[in-house]
Amino acid sequence: GNAPKGSIGKPTNPYRLIDDDGSDVPVGESGELIFKVDDIRQRKVEYYKNEKASNARIKDGWFYTGDMLHADEEGNLYFDDRKT
Repeated sequence: GNAPKGSIGKPTNPYRLIDDDGSDVPVGESGELIFKVDDIRQRKVEYYKNEKASNARIKDGWFYTGDMLHADEEGNLYFDDRKT
C-alpha cells in the first residue's frame, strides 16, 4: 500500500527509534533512527568516499543515522529533524 501523506514509509531493515540513553521511544515520539547492519561489508548506507566517517556511525552492529523520526501505530516513519 501507499504510505500516508508526510510519511517516508516503512523501513525494510530492522530498526529502532531511540532516545539519548539508547532506550526505545514510544509510538508518536521522536527518536534517533538506527538500523541493524548484519555484515558491514554488505552495508548499503555509507558516506561517499569516507569509510572512516561511515565506521564511526556503527556501534554494536547498529548504524546511527543522526536522523530524528517518529512512527505511527502502523509503523510508518516520519522525518522530524537532524540530531543536534
